[in-house]
Amino acid sequence: MVGIKSVTGMIVVAYNIPRLTTPLTLTRQTIADIFSGRITTWTDATLLARNPSLRDALATTLPPPQIQLVVRRPGSGTTFNFVTALKAFDPTFPAPINTTVDWSGVTNRTVYVASTNGAIGDVVSSVPYTVTYMDGQEAATAMNVSGSTVGVASIVNRNGDVVVPNAQSMKAAYQTNISTTAQPIDSPNPGAYPITVHTHFMIHNNSISDDIETARWTLRFLWWSLNRGE
Repeated sequence: MVGIKSVTGMIVVAYNIPRLTTPLTLTRQTIADIFSGRITTWTDATLLARNPSLRDALATTLPPPQIQLVVRRPGSGTTFNFVTALKAFDPTFPAPINTTVDWSGVTNRTVYVASTNGAIGDVVSSVPYTVTYMDGQEAATAMNVSGSTVGVASIVNRNGDVVVPNAQSMKAAYQTNISTTAQPIDSPNPGAYPITVHTHFMIHNNSISDDIETARWTLRFLWWSLNRGE
């Protein structure tokens, strides 16, 4: 079987913190701690140490607001890739790499569950003090709604760089990754966004090796999909 990269994207950590004036910066460990339930409030010292403006945003909010998780319903590829990243960030993260995760069981807390990336964005947009993992493009859509308080976190990568999720940091994740199948999650490359992922076309080469016509049309379809398809 041959894997051919098709679409590359990013999973971002999106949040809704009213009155926060600058984007959050999160370490890889902090992300793992939030989604394992070890960090439960936005006033946690770990968060405040890297985000001075967070203290100002929460100054008038009493009691300290709880972090409310928004997650995908079972069967999500986004969940699979996100937990893969969490395991890379912290090998002790208490959930298996799977498309189905019992987030309430992992965190010992009630969580919001949404069916799609778009639905995730709707929940985060409407519920203050939530945090989630979602497709970067869908997060951008949620942020662009008038009056939106949705933000996207920068992440401190393995190299120690504070990285904004964008095309440049996504490209950096692939600088030394030439594998056709391996994900560049938690890349050590300078400037690399650590939750960069891609999808594949998986080709059963043995099934077309003796059929030239099928091979020709398969390659034509792949070329069209990668160069002209939308």
